[in-house]
Amino acid sequence: MQPTPPITSDVWRKTFALCSLFFALGIAITCVLLLVLFHKPAGAGYSDSFQTLSRFRDELVSISVLISLSGLLLTLGGIIFITVLYSHRIAGPAYRLAVVSKMASGGDLCQRAHFRRKDFIKPMAEEMNAMLSHYASLMEELHNLLQQETPTGDDGHAQQPPSALAARLDEIDTILSRYRV
Repeated sequence: MQPTPPITSDVWRKTFALCSLFFALGIAITCVLLLVLFHKPAGAGYSDSFQTLSRFRDELVSISVLISLSGLLLTLGGIIFITVLYSHRIAGPAYRLAVVSKMASGGDLCQRAHFRRKDFIKPMAEEMNAMLSHYASLMEELHNLLQQETPTGDDGHAQQPPSALAARLDEIDTILSRYRV
């Protein structure tokens, strides 16, 4: 079985699409601001047009700063949004994997890692769940073999095996009893 990569190339495509969307939104807002702020009639005569251009020159710096700040705020907001979105898709699943791993190392092989559909490391959880299922079936098989190997007498009750074998069987039984399958 070939391992599945934890993060697929589709993630990078979606990230690029989100960044492009925020960039296009910033351009659209800038265009609207320019249209609204600079749409003024020039005036009927030369002197009226000159006064309008003079006022326009004075306002140009403040309007440029306003547009630059709005673009910067929109870009920072987009970056923060994308960062929070993707960190939740990685940090949450990693935490859940750690919890399931800790429970499995404590002997509870019944736990499974469950993720949301869009979590990035979902293939890793599927591999971990398959591993835990395999270990649980191995433990169950060992437990069944141990039960079969305990000698029984004619009356159906367990008879006492030789002391060395009994000690080993008890040791195996103690080890297997640590695991919940």
